[in-house]
Amino acid sequence: MDEARAAIDAYAMVDQYCEALLLKGGKLHDGRPDRRLVLMPKETAASVARHNRAVVEAIAPTIALMKAPSTTGVAEEKH
Repeated sequence: MDEARAAIDAYAMVDQYCEALLLKGGKLHDGRPDRRLVLMPKETAASVARHNRAVVEAIAPTIALMKAPSTTGVAEEKH
């Protein structure tokens, strides 16, 4: 798996999360201009939980890949 492609795919999935919630009946909350908060009807709790698990399952390998030591042979900069 190409690390860069995996990271881009994971980012896109997380970025589309808000839109997925809106399609499930959520409404944008105006109270926080620095965040996209979505109010969800209680009837959607099971569906949202399933979606959350699917997102986590999909991006977990990428997170693990990003935490793994570099295999590129390039020395990583330490801060």
